[in-house]
Amino acid sequence: MSKRTKAYLAVFIALSVAGFIVLASYQYKRRGSDAINFTAGKKTGSELSEIHYTGTRAGRLVWELNADSAKIAQSQDITELDTVKAAFYAVSGSVYRLTAQEGRLKESDGFIDVGGGVVVVSDTGERFVTDKLRYTIKSREITSKGKVEVISKGMNVTGSGLIVEVEKDKFTLLKDVRAIIYDAVQ
Repeated sequence: MSKRTKAYLAVFIALSVAGFIVLASYQYKRRGSDAINFTAGKKTGSELSEIHYTGTRAGRLVWELNADSAKIAQSQDITELDTVKAAFYAVSGSVYRLTAQEGRLKESDGFIDVGGGVVVVSDTGERFVTDKLRYTIKSREITSKGKVEVISKGMNVTGSGLIVEVEKDKFTLLKDVRAIIYDAVQ
């Protein structure tokens, strides 16, 4: 092999390594943004069954969603879900678990809407019951405009409008709030 060929080969290898480093650093920087991953168990016609979505932020799992089945309308960027179960994870370790009869995921807008027998249970024991709610991926909030019942140890609260700030492990009922407190005096 001539010196000229060796020189070209060395330059080619150096440029290839430099390109790989640039590509790897670009991918590493992108990991800081939200990502949605999807897996499906079986495809039956235009429906999928045993659906599993996950959402990550900075390489950390922040939410996951399971559904018995889904219909994906790619032209509208909407996934319609049946029998939904989801979990939302805070950095502190708090977990909110959701169940609902149906749902819709709109990835481009960053929303998960659910309805029908919606129940969210926090790992500290609060139970939120409503007809419909929305999880906003970017703000990490669970919200409902409708009536909500909050059941917890020693207290039942009802109201309209709900905001659960997952990262702050805090909830707010917005209006028409009524509370029943049990065993207030011991």
